[in-house]
Amino acid sequence: GNRRVPFGGFKRFALRAQSDVSNGTVSLTNVNVELDGNRAEGVLTLATDNHRAVQGTLAADTLDLTPYVKGVRLMATNERAWDRLPITLDGLADFNLDLRLSAASVKIASAQLGRTAAAANMSGGKLKVTIGDSQAFGGSATGTVGIGNGKDGIEVSSHIRFDEVDLANCLGQTFGLHKLEGHGTLALDVDGTGSSVWAVTHTLSGTASLNAHDGALVGINVEQLLQRLEKRPLSGNGDFRTGRTAFDRLALNVKIDRGMISVQK
Repeated sequence: GNRRVPFGGFKRFALRAQSDVSNGTVSLTNVNVELDGNRAEGVLTLATDNHRAVQGTLAADTLDLTPYVKGVRLMATNERAWDRLPITLDGLADFNLDLRLSAASVKIASAQLGRTAAAANMSGGKLKVTIGDSQAFGGSATGTVGIGNGKDGIEVSSHIRFDEVDLANCLGQTFGLHKLEGHGTLALDVDGTGSSVWAVTHTLSGTASLNAHDGALVGINVEQLLQRLEKRPLSGNGDFRTGRTAFDRLALNVKIDRGMISVQK
């Protein structure tokens, strides 16, 4: 019958569904789930044996993931030592998840995404979120993000690609960068591991690339700078951190090796 079940791990959780118990599993149909104001419908299957497992498909009109982003913020009250605090992911090892999720719109902090299809898989203490397709910043986003327990601490990975997006909105809303205008493709492929934020950042390795067109660098006037240097090569006077430098094409490839960043030619 219809059920409403409280869940103590979140501020507000409610589940209504038609249930059927058979062969060690609980099948839930006509599911209506609410989590901290987010509502979704679909079907779920719950394992009732010693291995906690959830499988299913859910669809929502809107999702606001901002509270969960804030919940995993790495900053602590001791600001000078926050990056060396240990990271723990308790309780993941004995829980399995296989969930397909779609939404007409998704909000993550200041970032607003359009129609999005994603999958969340958790097994062996590792969570992997795959973005099959997302309407993002006038273009699209695909990729995977992972976090889980590893031999040397917490393992994190990000393999995300933004295709033909509005770079000002994408970089501004996602990374807080406001120095580039135009359209283009951005890819980030990094992996790291460690027992603290400091350890993870010092093991991050991978690549990042940017291919932009019909845009501008904001906050610097390269043409004015070159003209001044041509006339007065030894002059350091003048502030060129204002204005814009337009470009037709811009390509940037970055290598990340154990936390050290270098620009590739």
